[in-house]
Amino acid sequence: MLRLACLILTALAVNPMVAETGHEAWLRYAAVDEAAARPYRDALPAVISSFGDGAPIGSARQELIRGVRGMLGRTLRMESGLPKESAILVGTIEDLRKAAPQLRLDATLGADAFLLKTVRAGAIRYIVIAGGNDRGALYGAFALLRKIATGEPIGELDAQQTPYAPVRWVNQWDNLDGTIERGYGGRTIFWEAATRGKT
Repeated sequence: MLRLACLILTALAVNPMVAETGHEAWLRYAAVDEAAARPYRDALPAVISSFGDGAPIGSARQELIRGVRGMLGRTLRMESGLPKESAILVGTIEDLRKAAPQLRLDATLGADAFLLKTVRAGAIRYIVIAGGNDRGALYGAFALLRKIATGEPIGELDAQQTPYAPVRWVNQWDNLDGTIERGYGGRTIFWEAATRGKT
């Protein structure tokens, strides 16, 4: 028995277990296995270009770079303007139309809506992430990353989404005892009856 215990302890010392902390939640961008990653590496251009100067556009660009690097082990190169090679283009539909009218983006997008579309200009292939506003472009970037994470094809994109409700609600981390996790302050508003009288 002592011998078995020593063998187990030795194995654990050689191969330490790493627990998932949950710190990055769904933004951890876990590496995709090699066989599943190959088609995405072939389908994704090596360049990303963003249009617009809003903070959500910058966040969309950074999340795409971080997500592709984490899931596919590939770092996207940033360029400005419309690249003369295949690229991922992210911005509001208005900014993309002004910068690249030749792409003929004719979708009508409301606030927070987005379009994911593959557009060809001769031999050049663009993956367009267009938002009805800055937030819509960010939602579109996350939608593209979700497709990669879940194994959906991205070779020929033509998808448009419009939110059902004008306010997008966040996941709550409220506990039944009235405390709130993940850095939020104060007591829960959802379990008020259960926590009434507690401080």
